[in-house]
Amino acid sequence: MPQQMTATVTNTGRVWVVSVEGIDGTTLVRSPSHAGSMAAELAALHNGGSPTDYDIVVHVDMPERWRGQWAQVQEHRAEASRHRDAWRRGAHELVSAMREDGLSQADVAASLGVSVQTVRTWESLELDVQGEQ
Repeated sequence: MPQQMTATVTNTGRVWVVSVEGIDGTTLVRSPSHAGSMAAELAALHNGGSPTDYDIVVHVDMPERWRGQWAQVQEHRAEASRHRDAWRRGAHELVSAMREDGLSQADVAASLGVSVQTVRTWESLELDVQGEQ
């Protein structure tokens, strides 16, 4: 079973510096996507064995200039998720109300300007919608 270790990748401008918890020394990579394999090699050089003997968890220390923008992206993502959930509940409730009033799936589809398959999908959201509340 591979030994799990944590590596931190920090941007210095042109290169990324990789440090591994518990190991003195660092290695350089051109991009964070290479940090895991390079950290495993560093661990193998320092502790012995093969790079495959190490399971590296990579933490990217995001440059300050990106942190605010990333926080804003995460905020928009959470807001989009809330809107998606509200849209799904609303679509399901509308289709359910129309069906309870005696309209067929085809009638609901024609009334809303969507396909019958879309109406079926919205109707089937009942279990998912109840689980999200």
